[in-house]
Amino acid sequence: MEDNSVLFEEFEQMKPYLSGAFGSIDIRSLRSDLDNSLADIRIMTGDTLLNELVSAYIAGTTTEWQDKLIDKIRKPLANMAFYRNSATGVMQISDAGYTTEENTTNKRPYQWMIRNFQRQRLADYANGMVELWAYMQANSVDFTTWLDTEEYKNLKYRPISEIKQWANAGRRIANWRTHWAVLPEMNMVWEDLSRYIGQGMIDVLNSWIEAGEPDDTDNDALMVYIRRYVAQATIERACTSLPISIEAEGLFINEIDTTTANSDKVTQDKAMLQAGAEREACKAKNRLIDFLNANAKSDKYEPYYTPYILNKPSRAPMNEPGDKILLL
Repeated sequence: MEDNSVLFEEFEQMKPYLSGAFGSIDIRSLRSDLDNSLADIRIMTGDTLLNELVSAYIAGTTTEWQDKLIDKIRKPLANMAFYRNSATGVMQISDAGYTTEENTTNKRPYQWMIRNFQRQRLADYANGMVELWAYMQANSVDFTTWLDTEEYKNLKYRPISEIKQWANAGRRIANWRTHWAVLPEMNMVWEDLSRYIGQGMIDVLNSWIEAGEPDDTDNDALMVYIRRYVAQATIERACTSLPISIEAEGLFINEIDTTTANSDKVTQDKAMLQAGAEREACKAKNRLIDFLNANAKSDKYEPYYTPYILNKPSRAPMNEPGDKILLL
């Protein structure tokens, strides 16, 4: 009996979700990569929902909505599995296309071919995850327990919770995996921001975000400035602790081993990225403080207005709440 705990039983089921040509594939060669990639999906769905889904799939008792959810999961799952396998498994090329079966008639692809293959897998994975997230939110009536999970709250209730919000804030990231990876840094930036706009202002915005960001012209306007700062400051911090690479699609967490020459270039690019993010974060923070100083009133952004404008000390040390950072 085939092991179908990774939502695929044979390679033929994966083909509709993969772009490009593939030769003979033994799905058993992808098992560990599918397992690891399913863990990525779990970050979005949570343990309970995914465990129920896998159990129903194994038992052959899936409902209509579970079948639709499996269909959405399979695209990012299949592409991430092949992305991982291309770095650690046996990849060869035959007349029919890529294959994981090693034999004397096939050959190892050139490095540029592997890299192009990886880029396509990452792009399709990224699109699949965006589609999965959008589908689950649009059909949350089918996933009511999911809305109460820590996994959902950890992704949804953040100053930046969508891939498109990164681009709008001035930093393009390639996929959800990068977004997840930098969340701890984002949380620290968000907490640190209270030193500049006050914990009261942060509490008001947290409540608004957790309420689903209902129509509020004032909060919408303020969040434009906040997201620009959070995006830049998060990437600045992430450059210190994470293997971030710069690609045409945006920033992503690089799991692929590189040559020494490429590693040197990655290190240089990363240093430039961090320096640029630091400069942009400083500018964004200044603009945020300017915006609040110009617009805060007793009935508008009051948690900032009262302590930092109405009752602000005549002299305050640099980098205290309400103060700007000077750029030299």
